[in-house]
Amino acid sequence: MFLDHLIHYVQVEIECTKLRIGDKINTNNLNIYKGLPLTWTASKRALLELIYALHLTMSINHGRISIKELVGFFSHTFNIPLPGYHSTIKKLTARSANVIHVESRSFFLNELVTEFNHKLEFLDEN
Repeated sequence: MFLDHLIHYVQVEIECTKLRIGDKINTNNLNIYKGLPLTWTASKRALLELIYALHLTMSINHGRISIKELVGFFSHTFNIPLPGYHSTIKKLTARSANVIHVESRSFFLNELVTEFNHKLEFLDEN
């Protein structure tokens, strides 16, 4: 339920960004999440890993959106300032799997996949 609302909210925000409507829009008639403001509660590095993955896979606007625009969108949507995001993204891309003794450099994305699969396995069992 919450995830459906979140997805719809993000879709509305993307449409607003595409149309260059700006920050102020009357959302009273839109069916979006109307609870507490959405706040990113994982680390900034995790959010930037997600944003960069979405950018690399051209998952938003068929890739016709800059990393700066994506960072601005997610920063605004989830109420989290992301100053100096360029240096964080540079660090993400420079991670070496051999140096940190893990199989992958995408810590947060791996965590998402693991939790998602655990939930699906749990649902399959019940």
